[in-house]
Amino acid sequence: MGIRVTEVFKKHPECYNKKILDLLKSGDNPFSFPGLKYTHTVKESIKLNNLHEPCIIIAGSGMCTGGRIKHHIKHHIWDKKNTMLFVGYQAKGTLGYYIKKGEKRIRLLGTEVAVKADIESIDSFSAHADYKGLLNWLRHFNPKPKKVFIVHGEEEAMMPLSKRIEKLGIKTKIPEMEEEITL
Repeated sequence: MGIRVTEVFKKHPECYNKKILDLLKSGDNPFSFPGLKYTHTVKESIKLNNLHEPCIIIAGSGMCTGGRIKHHIKHHIWDKKNTMLFVGYQAKGTLGYYIKKGEKRIRLLGTEVAVKADIESIDSFSAHADYKGLLNWLRHFNPKPKKVFIVHGEEEAMMPLSKRIEKLGIKTKIPEMEEEITL
């Protein structure tokens, strides 16, 4: 999926900011540079599990809950020469959460694996807007939505967001786990 999204970005330079446009004009392409290899197939991805030279594997599934990332973790997290860098939020209860929290052993793909790699994190990246961005987005609706359902995030963050949205004159609802709502 990440490769397909990158292809979409490549096709729409009108969406780039000045910094990216300047990079491209100078010949420095952030989507293609020496050493970058896209793995289009599962077979190509599996080959990464047998690499012994220094490399950086950029993989999706931010919470480490599914897909190829689980195999990359299983084959590399036990080696103290490796580093696993998280650049996104890790929800409680996910594999990514337990690794980031500092668990010394994890259960993965039916096997218990020792965590010996360095675990690092850059917490300033996000896959979506912060509350200010969401409020700004909601302010631009005409007419305003009748109700906003807040279904993503942790409870201690959802409640304040709900109150801020309601100050805009929009009702909110934070559904309970497995609650069904008829629209």
